[in-house]
Amino acid sequence: MASTAKCMALAFLWLCLYVSAINSTNLTDGIAFPTDEVKVYDLENSQQDDDELKLVKDLFLSGYNKNVRPVEDKNLPVEVKFGIAYTQIVDLIEKDQVLESNIWVRMKWQNHLLKWNYSEYGGIKAINITPLLMWLPDIVLHNNAEENLPSGTLDQFKTKVQLNYKGECTWYAPTILRSGCNIDITYFPFDDQLCELKFGSWTFNGLQVNIVQMTDEADLNFYMKSSEFQLISAKAKRNVVRYSCCPEPYPDVTFYLHLRRKPGFFLYNIIIPCLVITSLAVLTFLLPPEIGERVTLVIESFLALSFVILMVSSSVPVTSDNTPLIMKFLLISMCQIGCALIANCISLNLYKKEEMPQWVRVVFLHYLARCLCISTGHPKGGVSPKKSKDEDTQDKKVLASMIHKNSYNSIDGPVSPLLPRKTSANSDHQMSKAADGIAAVAETVLKEEDFEKDRDFWIFTSIVVDRLLLIIFTLTFITSSSFIFSMVPDHYGIF
Repeated sequence: MASTAKCMALAFLWLCLYVSAINSTNLTDGIAFPTDEVKVYDLENSQQDDDELKLVKDLFLSGYNKNVRPVEDKNLPVEVKFGIAYTQIVDLIEKDQVLESNIWVRMKWQNHLLKWNYSEYGGIKAINITPLLMWLPDIVLHNNAEENLPSGTLDQFKTKVQLNYKGECTWYAPTILRSGCNIDITYFPFDDQLCELKFGSWTFNGLQVNIVQMTDEADLNFYMKSSEFQLISAKAKRNVVRYSCCPEPYPDVTFYLHLRRKPGFFLYNIIIPCLVITSLAVLTFLLPPEIGERVTLVIESFLALSFVILMVSSSVPVTSDNTPLIMKFLLISMCQIGCALIANCISLNLYKKEEMPQWVRVVFLHYLARCLCISTGHPKGGVSPKKSKDEDTQDKKVLASMIHKNSYNSIDGPVSPLLPRKTSANSDHQMSKAADGIAAVAETVLKEEDFEKDRDFWIFTSIVVDRLLLIIFTLTFITSSSFIFSMVPDHYGIF
């Protein structure tokens, strides 16, 4: 009994689901979902008494052909007034030499075939019409850099055209264009760029379509400031060009965009850190000569600067015409760090165990030390000539004879009668051996003293060389940096 009730409950549940599915299908069939297809209305059979619908029927479905140029005298051109509102610098790709801009296109022309008497159509003076129904000037961006085919072709816009009863057509359309721009990297990143937006008809020559600018410059009232560039001006100029393919003149309207880079990013992230890295390499000459990490510090500075150069080179256009100012600065800094590495190696190799030549003592310990305001501690003793080898040998002999004499006198003195007296030959032999041993010890002591004195002289010479190299590299660093920054244009106010 329980199983029968369970089966009946399942059957009832399936029946409810089936009925709900049928009802939902019927409801879906009655809903009209929007599609991208353009609905075509049968205007001729329309029974709606609508003035605007009647106007559109009379204008476009009564023998109008959109392929006909709207001009009464076919020997005269259609005048198209062209202008833009420049709203944003999307990006300037220096490596590809491409400017990406956000603009609002504005075009106006006269179409005498689309006039009407507004009193006959309920006082309608203006309507918005899809551009697919009327003649359009084929204005394109001549220096287009977009890969997609429709980009830069302004007659492909989908925005509606404003048409009034006098036949005046006004077309506004927003778009993002990618145009080619000849990048001048001479003063990068303190550079100004002059980019062009060249608009003109592609198939109609100047005798058929005459394009003129609306104003002398682009509208900048809606411009959004860029964090990378400053827009100085956007002047417009009409040009007439005759191409090699065609003898007819082809007019165009070109907008010249004057862009000035804001160097804050490069100044605080590249230039100032490189100045600090180079100055650290120069200041290694202040470290004591005993510290061997001086070379390690200079090598690390060299590697850090190499990484910065690789990072900057990836964003600079590949060209051999000009070298960017920042690359000149980085290369000079790298040369200075490389020379500082070589100079540190030379300075650290001044620790020698050999005897210091007399001219080194005179030049470094006397003249250079005084010029560099370094105190020797013993100015006269440090530059006095050392004794020759003959004089040194004679001193050793005198010292040995004095020791021998003192030793002999001490032995020949009064001796106790109880002690046995040694022979004179045996006593002389022992005294001679003692004197030779004492002379050898004295010679060793003298050598140690000379070695320590020479070592101190070489250390002091290394200090003098470090001070000299510090002054040379500091002056070179200041001079080269000042020379590079003096090449920056005056309007940046570096100096």
